[in-house]
Parts: sequence; structure tokens; C-alpha cells
Amino acid sequence: MKTATQLKALLESIDRKSYPAYKETRGSYRFDGYILNIEHVQGDPFASPSKLSIAVDGAFSGFPVECYKEKHRRIALADLLLRAFGQAISEGGRRHAGSGKSGLIIVSRPGQEILERSALVIREKDGQVLVRDREPITPFLEKMRSICDDLGVSIVLVAGSQGEFFHVADTIVQMDAYVPVDITREARRIAADYSGEKPVSDRMELEPDLRRPIRNPRMCGDRVRVKVQGKDAFMAEHETVDIRCLEQVVDAEQTQAIAKIIIYMHQRLFDGKKTLPECMGIIKDSLDREGLEFLGSERDVPCNLAMPRTAEISAAVNRCRWTKMEGRKKT
Repeated sequence: MKTATQLKALLESIDRKSYPAYKETRGSYRFDGYILNIEHVQGDPFASPSKLSIAVDGAFSGFPVECYKEKHRRIALADLLLRAFGQAISEGGRRHAGSGKSGLIIVSRPGQEILERSALVIREKDGQVLVRDREPITPFLEKMRSICDDLGVSIVLVAGSQGEFFHVADTIVQMDAYVPVDITREARRIAADYSGEKPVSDRMELEPDLRRPIRNPRMCGDRVRVKVQGKDAFMAEHETVDIRCLEQVVDAEQTQAIAKIIIYMHQRLFDGKKTLPECMGIIKDSLDREGLEFLGSERDVPCNLAMPRTAEISAAVNRCRWTKMEGRKKT
């Protein structure tokens, strides 16, 4: 590994030369307390910007083990550091004069990633779900317990004055002057005197998704062109995928990650043999084990990705018109 002194000497030797000369700086350089990685060097004024990263040894950083010993703590610490670094470079401003974005340093900026969720829509009066016209109407009360016990749904949240749900609720919370109060015992006592028809247990079953995705050769080249259009859509090889209805996608960098993962699946997983749930299981295991780094080597992974949920990845696959399937999804 080269040293900071060698990098300084190299920069002085190529100062004021043309863009191609700066490609010589690619590599890793050891500074006091950290390593600077120059991973990509901008080829001309209109090309993609240079990409750099800094690696700081854990012993040097001095963060307590309690800050990163569990996954959720590591995520929180990384978010804090990213925000602090972004603030620091904003306050530092540009160090050079020049045209365009000369001298500009940018980093991913986390936003507020909490939105109102609308996973379940129920009728306020009696908790029923309307399916399609001329189809049977199934009372949601009859399915609620099975949704948790049989399908593994962790939380079903019912908001509003929904007394009909007292019989099946595990916990009942009342807002008293904006303060949550647990009234489960009292509410169940009231529900015991309820003279209406009690909900019956009805097992919830879903047929398996047996569709087998087929690889699209257009998505298997060395440099697949991807363009993200905010949170709402992305383009791959000029094919648009509209994901605006995926409300849990709250950041454009999640959209970028979804696009990268779908292309990865076309290149590595979609073979017409594995089902879509099997492919998604492999992706989930990779994300849990390696994070977004599984998309490439440490230096090849773009720095503008944010972690999406596998549910949104799968939903985005279903919106890709250029992803063909064999078999059918049973309903």
C-alpha cells in the first residue's frame, strides 16, 4: 500500500495536466489513522464524478463496542456518522474555484424514512374487507388471528374506535390527552357483555407462488444502464419500472438498490428453474449476511444505495415488464 507522502508527490507531478493523467492516482493510500481509497477517477468534465472512500480502523475510532455489537446499533451509528460527515463537508465548502461542480464534495444524505403505512384497508363500521365486485365479502375479524398465527404477520394495527376488534385483540390502547393508556382488561370486560355475534376462527391459507423468472439477456451485459427517477421509478436499458405505489420506498437510494438487485438476479439467479420466492430467499440471506456489499466487491458497490425491504424488491420484480416468468401464480 502506498503512503500519503507518495500521493502528495504524485499529485504535484500531474498538477495542471489533462484529466487522463489523474487516473494514475487510483489505489489505496495510508494516512495517520485512516486509509484513503481512490476507486474511480473522473475521465473528463462531463463524466461521472470521482469516487473515494475512507476506511478507519475500529481501534483508532474509539467507538464503544455497545455502539455496534448488534445490527440495529450498527445501522444507527452509521447513520449518525454519515449525517455528521455530510454536515462537515457542507460547512467546509469548496476548496477550489472553477467551472461547474469543480471542487464539490458530496455524500449520500439520509432523509426521514418514516411514513404512514397502509398495508391493510378495513371498513370502519364492521371490519370487513371488500374484495372484488361479485365476490364473497370475507369479514376481516374472522381472518385476523390466522393472519398472525399462520402467516407470521407480527403486527396488525387497527386505528380508531373499533370495538368489534376487542374479542381478538392482544392489546388495546386508548389515547387519553395524547398519552397512550393500556385498557386491555377493561375493554375485554366490556366485550364479554357484547351480545353480538362472536367472530369465528377461519384458517388463512395462501397458495404458493410457483412462477419461475427467466433471465433477460439485455440485463446481463457488463454495463447495464440504470437511471433512477427519484422514489417513483427507475429505467434499465431504457425500460421504465414504475414503483410509485410502493409506499415503503421512502428514499431514491432505495430505488437505486432495488434496480441493482433486480439486475443482479437476472445475471445470477433467474434461470427458469428457481421460483421467485426461492430467488427472493437467496437475496434476503445475502442482505442479512453481507448487506448491500454482496452486489460486488467492496470497491465496486456504489455509495448511493440504501437498504430496501425484500417485499419491495419482490413487488418491483412484478412490475418489470421485461422480466418474463414460466409457470403461473396460483390464486
